[in-house]
This record gives sequence, structure tokens and C-alpha cells, in this order.
Amino acid sequence: MPIEFEHVENEPLLIAVQATEYDPAGDAALTREHLQQLLDNHSGQVYYIPDVTGMEASFSDLVVGLAESFNRKQNNNIFFDPRLHILAVATNPIVKLAAKAGAQQDQYGNARLMVFDSREEALAYAREQVALYG
Repeated sequence: MPIEFEHVENEPLLIAVQATEYDPAGDAALTREHLQQLLDNHSGQVYYIPDVTGMEASFSDLVVGLAESFNRKQNNNIFFDPRLHILAVATNPIVKLAAKAGAQQDQYGNARLMVFDSREEALAYAREQVALYG
């Protein structure tokens, strides 16, 4: 399986661990399915933690992945649900650059996305936000 998903019980959290292989279109579609489940099960803010520390991808793969995920032209693109917060975990500088592009560039919709160096940091931040804002 290219991505392993963990729906954290009784918390508005979805953790996704990306395998080494990366399929920009297929992975984005699969992720949207899991995010829809998360949003359907929680009425407040939700936190998606994609851990891509093990992913191997070219820069062009990352650009295609950004376009697939953060395309505002898609009707009801789940990545732009105002309740969704994306807390990416990445150590590769190219992946961090791509994430930053997703968060700051108009062509990728200025996604609500932050980058962390470890899953533990991202989880701690998400749980802090849940405690503060529900």
C-alpha cells in the first residue's frame, strides 16, 4: 500500500505515512477519501498529518502532487475545507520546499499547511490546538 492511514480514535486526527513509492494522482485521490471520512466524523477543526519522511520523489513528482491536491478548480476540493489543517512531516529539503510552495503560492491555492521535522512535533501541535479550540 502506498500510504498507510491511521484514524486516531476519539480525536480529530488523521495520520498518513507515505511509502517510498509515490503516485501523485492516485495518492491524492486516496487521501481525499480518508479526509472525507475524518471531516464527516468530526464537526470542528480536524488535523491531517502526512508523514512523508520516507518518500522518494522527484521535484516534478512533487509539483504534480501539489497540482493534484491543491487545485481550487476542482469543485469542493476537500483540501480547502476551512476545518482542515495540514501538518506535514518532512525532512527532505525538496519536500519542504514543495510544502512551502503549497502554502504560499496562488497556483496551489495558498493551502493551510505547516511543516514539522517529526511526527511527534506535529501530533503535539495538533493536540495543543484541539485542547485550545476544540
